[in-house]
Parts: sequence; structure tokens; C-alpha cells
Amino acid sequence: MQLLEEKHTEELQLYKLQLAQAVQQISQLEAKLQGYNSRESAMVEKLHSLMETQWQEALRIVSGSSPLATHGAEHMRLQVHQRKSAELMTGRLQSQV
Repeated sequence: MQLLEEKHTEELQLYKLQLAQAVQQISQLEAKLQGYNSRESAMVEKLHSLMETQWQEALRIVSGSSPLATHGAEHMRLQVHQRKSAELMTGRLQSQV
């Protein structure tokens, strides 16, 4: 009978040890998951900020308030002016012939 009780006590201690190890592993895995979730949230915030910045720059370009858009518009005006000047000069030369 005493051997049976000792065996039972050893099995109980083994189960308690296994339970403690499982609880520790669960705790470690939960901490790891929390770390992943935190990094994911940080990356999502950075991505959102980047997309917002690009959207704002696109709006500035489209609305013409960006230096890039202003330069592009000025370049277009210059080209149109040069083309009209060339057309006028060509027209004058042809009328003189």
C-alpha cells in the first residue's frame, strides 16, 4: 500500500512539474505574441504616416502649390510661348516670300 502511495505521489509531482512548465511556456509565448503585436502596430502606424505624407504631396502637386508642379507649369508656359513665337516668325517669313 505504501508503494502505491509513493507511486501516486511521484506521479502527482510529475504532473505538477509538467503543469508548471506548460504555464511557463504559455507565459513566454504570450509575451512573444504581445511583442509581435506591438511591432505590427508600430509598422502599421509608420505605413499610415508614409501614405498620408505621399497623399498630401500628391495633392500639392495636383493643386499646383508644389515647387515641382510650379516648375512644370512654368516649363509648359515657356514651351507654349516659344512655339507661338516660332509660329509667328514662320508666318512672317512665309508672308514675306
